[in-house]
Amino acid sequence: MDIQKIKRNKVFLCILLLIVVSLLLYFNPLTSKTPVGLDALGHLSKVSYIKEFGATSWDMSWYNGAPFLKFYPPLFYYVTFLFSNIIFGANFLVFLSILFSSIGIFLLVKYYTKDIPSSLIASLLFLSVINVSYFFIAVGNHPYVFSLWTIPFALLFFEKSLDRKKNLLFYSLFFLIGFLSHIFIGFCLILLVFIRILVYSRGNIKKILSLSFSSLVIPVGLTAFWFLPFLTHSSNFVGGGIFLPSLVSLLGIKNTFKWGLGLGSIGVGFVFFIFLLFFAKKNFKDRKYRYILFSSIILFALLMGILGPYYPQGLVSIRFITPFSILMSIFIGVSFSKLKIKKYYLLIFVLVFISLFINYNIINTNYQDHSYSLADPKYGQFAPIYEEFYKEDFPIENNFTNYRFGAARFPFSESLTFVFPRISQTSGYYDQGILYEDIFYKMKNAIWELEPINETLYYLDWFGIKYFEVSGGYLGNEGKFDNNNFEEVLEGNLSYYPYKIYKYEKANPLVSVIKTNFISFEELDEEFIDNLATENKNTEVIVPFISKNEINISNNYSVLDFTVKRDNPDIVEINFEMFTGKEGILFKEFYHLSWKAKELPSEKNLEVYQTTNNLMLALPSEGTEKVMFYQSKSFLDYFGIVISFLSLVLLIFLLKRNRN
Repeated sequence: MDIQKIKRNKVFLCILLLIVVSLLLYFNPLTSKTPVGLDALGHLSKVSYIKEFGATSWDMSWYNGAPFLKFYPPLFYYVTFLFSNIIFGANFLVFLSILFSSIGIFLLVKYYTKDIPSSLIASLLFLSVINVSYFFIAVGNHPYVFSLWTIPFALLFFEKSLDRKKNLLFYSLFFLIGFLSHIFIGFCLILLVFIRILVYSRGNIKKILSLSFSSLVIPVGLTAFWFLPFLTHSSNFVGGGIFLPSLVSLLGIKNTFKWGLGLGSIGVGFVFFIFLLFFAKKNFKDRKYRYILFSSIILFALLMGILGPYYPQGLVSIRFITPFSILMSIFIGVSFSKLKIKKYYLLIFVLVFISLFINYNIINTNYQDHSYSLADPKYGQFAPIYEEFYKEDFPIENNFTNYRFGAARFPFSESLTFVFPRISQTSGYYDQGILYEDIFYKMKNAIWELEPINETLYYLDWFGIKYFEVSGGYLGNEGKFDNNNFEEVLEGNLSYYPYKIYKYEKANPLVSVIKTNFISFEELDEEFIDNLATENKNTEVIVPFISKNEINISNNYSVLDFTVKRDNPDIVEINFEMFTGKEGILFKEFYHLSWKAKELPSEKNLEVYQTTNNLMLALPSEGTEKVMFYQSKSFLDYFGIVISFLSLVLLIFLLKRNRN
């Protein structure tokens, strides 16, 4: 009898069972024709942007301009781009991640224990975790769920690399995929691998340093082409919020939060975890068991708020619930194998399948009541009805215009960006990509809140807004637009999301050639400077000034005749009959060092100045016919690429040295 063949068949049958169970659980969201989850469309809008423009550096569609995907791990978006139907692509990739997470748990526990029933229990328990459907279906955080599968596979191949160094290549690959899929999962991998190094090395400093270099420094170095610029742009990296689940909610008894079911819920698996902790002392001598135990406890402590106010910005403590659930499932499988309780396996499998049935009901409740699919009035305000944007009287289409659309809230802006990625606009769902947050919110308050009309006109001019929507709670403020400055052009309803669209009759363009009369800061006397500093921003500044890299311009500038071309977000071409040296080019997207400018045909570089409200301006010299703004890479961008390349060389060197 071929024992190995029988075992291979058992492994195949177990994986087949995991595929069937996963399909039964997630069939509805997998086959959904609309996005699932509150944040889903925000993420898919980024893919829509890539579909339109390819690999760009600049995002003109949200927040008045920002670096594109330098604040977000980019891998999920580019993989989803490969699908012709990006809604199906996103749902399919997330489904695969959940399935592969369970398969990875199965393979890792089997590698630890050689016990197939315990491995199957562990993998099925992960599929019963209630919280997973909350992040997938109710929230729609696709990159986060997409990255989960890299945890068990990275840990599996790290374990294998401790025995055979050739597996370091596969470990590094899974580490890289996890890091470039979601930064939070990247940090979880660093933590989990470092704990394993400490347990494996048993206090040997030389071994700790050697393993840390090969298994952490080099893999993190591979990510440097993206990670290094990310670190330099993320100024508010620490200071996230805390949401602490109760033990009752972790058991799955209480699982409602805001929208959707299961934010703080794990289910039956957590009951097994607590029960098996009482047997920890019995198995403590096994180093692999100790590692899984320590890792589970540390992730549980992070889940319960041990870092206090020092969680990464935007990542509340509850985010640790899914990585903890993965480690919890692995711990349960390893513990069952060591306790040698085969006579209880039938009862355990019955409990596991009951937990799967409970999760099946919660998954479908989230899908039916808390996703875009069957939106009720409570959730329907977030549902995109794309056909609404194709009305004959809708004032915009998917073409670059030299004006910005004013979106007040993210439900409207995300739908708009998804359908019309070429349209510049003001809003989006909050992310780390927002530049000059204080100016951004001053603008939003001035336009949509009950601020004086002069404030509204000032920001409409400065941000190049021609059409804007008033919706949701702002509909009570639209009376201030009942004057000659505005025309109501459309009234509609995006499935319980009523809105009106107004046209600003005197709109100034996004990119414009303006008449200038700049003098140097040094020429201004102290009295004039003091008066200028205290002037109300709505008062005309008669003499603009230039100081270092900052330009102050009055709101009452004169726009001259010109043409502008922007086929790609990264390149803006401005044509003027002939610059005389007394004109400036005002570019109303947020200032960023990646923007450069040059004159044509001379190719002479121009200074890009930071203006009032942190926008941009260039001053062409006499005789120039065309000016081009374009995106460039910084020293850190190139330095990150060099580090990634060197890390790859080091990895190959280590693999070859160990092979020889």
